[in-house]
Amino acid sequence: MPKEIRGSTILSPAASTADGITEVRRQDALLKTGALQSAIFNSANFSIIATDAKGVIQIFNVGAERMLGYAAAEVMNKLFLCTALNATESLRPTREDQK
Repeated sequence: MPKEIRGSTILSPAASTADGITEVRRQDALLKTGALQSAIFNSANFSIIATDAKGVIQIFNVGAERMLGYAAAEVMNKLFLCTALNATESLRPTREDQK
């Protein structure tokens, strides 16, 4: 049974061992998730662009750089997403291009 000492709870040794194992597993899962997120974010195969509520670019990965032709440093906190997309509109294939 837990004992209380000055407002803090001390768990029984069995409970602390189980809690420790659970914590280690939780941290391992977080590391794996973080590694996967990092691999996706840094991949040139995926374009990731995130904006704040005003449309100012906050996240711009390598794939977005390749797709739109801007370096992340050029657009972060400076450029609105609609401006970047309008600048690349001429790159879109038209029906005439597909014939």
